[in-house]
Amino acid sequence: MEQAIRWICYSRPTRSYFGLKDIGQAILVKRAVADLLLDCEIRFVPTVRYKNGVPISSRLRRFNRSELDELSCLFTALNRSREEIARGASSVKDLVASATSRIEFRQFRLEFVRIVDADNFKDLEQVKLPFLIIGAAMAHGLTVSDSIYVPDQDTLLNGYHRREPWRSGCSPIPRMPPIAQGRPDISIVKMRDALSALIGVEAEGTPAEAYCRRVVPHGLLWLYREIAGTEARARKK
Repeated sequence: MEQAIRWICYSRPTRSYFGLKDIGQAILVKRAVADLLLDCEIRFVPTVRYKNGVPISSRLRRFNRSELDELSCLFTALNRSREEIARGASSVKDLVASATSRIEFRQFRLEFVRIVDADNFKDLEQVKLPFLIIGAAMAHGLTVSDSIYVPDQDTLLNGYHRREPWRSGCSPIPRMPPIAQGRPDISIVKMRDALSALIGVEAEGTPAEAYCRRVVPHGLLWLYREIAGTEARARKK
């Protein structure tokens, strides 16, 4: 969170977008921006998910399709709790017990299911807006968490996933290479200009300069990987 606030202070964006996958950090950043009177609007965007509802994360590359299919029951149980609350359920103890009973893991171990106050992250006894429904599971030494943020009545009734339809089954992690969907000629020219400008940037200068020195080379490596990957896929075809 500290790095996010520093970057907002230095770059002075009018808007900054945070995914709901790490909603705890997003809420804290929004609160800090308000407390520091920073002229920046913090917006939340829905979690990007596989078709079966599992939130997309780089760490999930370690799991196979069968494990991802099994993990989908975590989100299904959390979302079912939201639906029960929308129908009038309010006892957190009963809701957590109901959600836990729906989660049937063979390859994962359920860590917890909680319903907490979205303002202070304390466990609730009776549901009240705004709140978070949080769950976590572990396998291969990795903890995979998921959450549903319910800030208002509309989200309670409809859920964020209405903007991210999903069905059973997993698809590979979606990628958006500029080679396939953008303008590679423009991307390469802009990367060239960025590398030329990078010569005059001090690695130990301001945080913004240090950030550029780290990000631009990574961007070049990413572009190379995308180009090489596209060529490799073309040769296979």
